[in-house]
Amino acid sequence: MFSIPRPAIVPVALLLCAACAAAGPVVMDLAIPNSFQIAVPGSTVNYQYTLTNTIGTDLPIFGFVALNLPSYLTEQFVPFTLLANSTVNGTLSFQVANNPSLAPQTFAVEAASTVHDPGTGLSDVSNMVPLSVQATPEPSTVLLLFSGLSATLMAQLGRRRKS
Repeated sequence: MFSIPRPAIVPVALLLCAACAAAGPVVMDLAIPNSFQIAVPGSTVNYQYTLTNTIGTDLPIFGFVALNLPSYLTEQFVPFTLLANSTVNGTLSFQVANNPSLAPQTFAVEAASTVHDPGTGLSDVSNMVPLSVQATPEPSTVLLLFSGLSATLMAQLGRRRKS
């Protein structure tokens, strides 16, 4: 199971609180059970989600709002309508750039609707869900690295035997 390191808990919690203060009413429940993903450069990272509309109004979903989204991720999303009091299962996908940071990245997402709260004028949203991604080198790069290291090691061993 993935856990957020203790030093990262406070900044993530503050980000989530700050986002809630600027968002509209929470009228959807978002759950993403596979919140940690491994990313390969040039690939797509997929998070499976369940989104529940908790009010009696259809909600056009225009996308997911992300806080602290790593710069090497680009959301791929097709808008849809979440019917009143219904639940949908879907996939939140991000395209991974060819040069991602290899450090673990934590960010948060919420679903956002084009329906606005009449009192605040802000979009109706879901709860925020923290996500994490860890980029790894391309498999071909790793193979090339190990091939080079093996050749270097064999050359060193060959020189020692001749001595």
